[in-house]
Amino acid sequence: MIAQNSSHMRGQIQQYGCYMMSLVWWGWYRGHLEVDPVFINEDLYYKFVRSQWMRETCFIKNPVAILQFMQVPVKAVRKADADYVPADNEICIGQFKTDGEISHFVVVDSEGHVMYDPWQSKEGGSRAVRNGQLISWRVFTLK
Repeated sequence: MIAQNSSHMRGQIQQYGCYMMSLVWWGWYRGHLEVDPVFINEDLYYKFVRSQWMRETCFIKNPVAILQFMQVPVKAVRKADADYVPADNEICIGQFKTDGEISHFVVVDSEGHVMYDPWQSKEGGSRAVRNGQLISWRVFTLK
């Protein structure tokens, strides 16, 4: 899957799109959505903004609606502490953070292992994941 910091991605996604790209990854993985930069930059980005599910800055307002649009059968989302253990009927996005830096969202499995980091680098992903810690989960309950 394409990275948020790919030169093919629009500036807003490159800077602030980690949560959006994590949701898109679930759409690709669970909803079997075909994704490419044009589809993400034009179709998905504008659909999410026009529907008021996301701000132009990629701030996510309604992640459940976004996942449902991408055919991922979720019914609810909640924020959970880092020590939470997800149930079998839940999928997750983890929020990582290092001291003094902005937080970063990635797709994680039920044990907190990274399945997809939207930020790609020579070092192997984002600094927040490499040097930080999981501080919270976004837990989505499947229908």
